[in-house]
Amino acid sequence: MKTTLKLKMLIPALLLFWTGCNTLSPDGSDLTDEEIEIASQIIAESLADQSGGMLSSLYDALSTIEEDRISYGRDGNASFQPRDGAPSIQNMGNANGRGVERGYVAYYNPETGQHIVSFTRSVVNPAVSMSQTVRNVYIYTDEDGNFLEFPARQRELIAAISFIGQRTGTQQGPVRQATSTRTDTLFVSGLQGSSDTVSLEGVHYHEGSATMTLRRAEREAQRTFSNSFRMEDVRIDKATVRENGNLENGVTGLISYRLIMRSVKANGDTESRDIQGFIELEGDGTALLRFGGVSNLFRIVLSTGEVN
Repeated sequence: MKTTLKLKMLIPALLLFWTGCNTLSPDGSDLTDEEIEIASQIIAESLADQSGGMLSSLYDALSTIEEDRISYGRDGNASFQPRDGAPSIQNMGNANGRGVERGYVAYYNPETGQHIVSFTRSVVNPAVSMSQTVRNVYIYTDEDGNFLEFPARQRELIAAISFIGQRTGTQQGPVRQATSTRTDTLFVSGLQGSSDTVSLEGVHYHEGSATMTLRRAEREAQRTFSNSFRMEDVRIDKATVRENGNLENGVTGLISYRLIMRSVKANGDTESRDIQGFIELEGDGTALLRFGGVSNLFRIVLSTGEVN
């Protein structure tokens, strides 16, 4: 049976919605240094693996799911398996934003091709403490568009994955604490063995509230926010992933974002900021963050969310 890829069809609709809402085009030139620092911290939280951001979503989307577990690394997708002794994608457990899964439940719907997985996820280490409730939906297909019922056994047949992920939880680290909800709608193609690169399309949406320690002002700031990432031209080089054992060093491309953050002023009024710009994934484990017309560039470490 060939799939109509209903999940893939959701992506253009979400992109249209994102574009339709994008009626304001502030150049960012009126942002204060403090607002820029706050915005960079929120965007880093939305992006980094350790904080459960978009990179963590990519690991989930490219994982292999079974009846009793979700796996990365040597048990993961065949496209990233090691060759000539090179390392595989590592599942570092508590060292990253994926952590330990509990209460794992998986269900397959043969009519739609959907693998529906739910679990709770927790991470506790010196860098981050996090708890999430996760619900992921996958459709695995071969090069002819046929559903794959047993992705763990049929890894070498996987050509594309349609993925919707929903995660709700809390994150706490040395400089950021947040309560948030994340939704991903992704379409991953080029997983077949004949392709050297994996292509990613889709949207990562992140909303919640955050408290951040501002290094320059030496005080805390609080914001509620909604943040959208749209993948413009994002690719993963398979050979680089195999060589380095992670996705962070293999992913390149451009992401456009729109961040709306709100704060409560001393008089009780709410002030909103609508900020737009681009993120350049460098292929070296970092990303360059640009704020519209602001000349400053910020480098984000994709694994930890550190901002330089």
